[in-house]
Amino acid sequence: MAGVSLQTISKSFGDNTILKGIDVQVHSGEFMVIVGPSGCGKSTLLRIIAGLETPDGGDVIIDGERKNDTDPSKREVAMVFQNYALYPTMTVYENLAFSQRIRKRGPNEIDRRVMESSKMLKIEELLDRKPKELSGGQRQRVALGRALVRKPKVFLFDEPLSNLDAKLRQEMRLEIKKLHTQLGTTMIYVTHDQTEAMTMADRICLMNDGNIEQIGTPEELYNKPANTFVATFIGMPPINLIDGQVCMENGSTFFTSDGVRINLDKIKDSELLKNLDKHVILGIRPEDLHDNYFAEIKDPENTITCKVDLVENLGSVALVHCHSGNTQLSASLKTGKTIFPGDSIDLIADVNSLQFFYKETRGRICQN
Repeated sequence: MAGVSLQTISKSFGDNTILKGIDVQVHSGEFMVIVGPSGCGKSTLLRIIAGLETPDGGDVIIDGERKNDTDPSKREVAMVFQNYALYPTMTVYENLAFSQRIRKRGPNEIDRRVMESSKMLKIEELLDRKPKELSGGQRQRVALGRALVRKPKVFLFDEPLSNLDAKLRQEMRLEIKKLHTQLGTTMIYVTHDQTEAMTMADRICLMNDGNIEQIGTPEELYNKPANTFVATFIGMPPINLIDGQVCMENGSTFFTSDGVRINLDKIKDSELLKNLDKHVILGIRPEDLHDNYFAEIKDPENTITCKVDLVENLGSVALVHCHSGNTQLSASLKTGKTIFPGDSIDLIADVNSLQFFYKETRGRICQN
């Protein structure tokens, strides 16, 4: 196992600045997921760790040693690519063994490593086949096996599941997490898929436009997003963001906007109270809006009456798109009554789950 430290990493291609002074500490044995929209610089950062790209500035430290000038083959990292990177004319066994033959390991040691890796990934019966005879999921397992036989200090994954269908992606997510649990090896995983990030990561590094927006556990990014970009990127369906004001009326604190009025007396936060009579952004996730019809305790001060625009039935829940005044809302509601477009519905906001952001900077207003 080895930790990875990226210190003020910068990279440009021509006039296009891809990475803008990136600082990340990946702990030994950690599963770190680097996530962000296409073009944010996450794959370039991974290639810099692997030695496939050279940073314009900054240092790559692996297991306490600076690796900027170290050949990729000597960095003790193994990379799994999106396109599998298998040799089409070789059998699965030969693909797994290739890197070990290059390193001039003995045939017994090569066979031991290949059989050990293939057993771990349950691909023993595929060893005599060639890549063209394999399914997408099987090819990805072989690609994992090629990395596994090297026994690296760090595994690097560059969007390895992008070419698989939804069912296979779910299966392979579990396989990779099981592998991490078995090996305890440091793994750095790049994806644009926030579901992969949330379900696989010990910690997430969320990037945007060459910068880091936030690093933290999945729970931290979900429950305490640093800004509105993090809040909207993490979580599905996306969070509702509402422009409005925090104001005081008759000794009580309210958030008000066109169509939404919520009592905030339960929120004891000095930073929020500093923003009285100022424009703020309220964030409320669709799962934190509840149908008043099923509520055991009614809460009229935090009830939003909406007109239903569209209903997406997802089985156990219905995603209801609606509006109150000029405010658009989405609510993830348990199915139990039929809701149609045009219906009126009363939604109760879970006050304890509200997020607030500064209007100007879109950064988080700290809440207890």
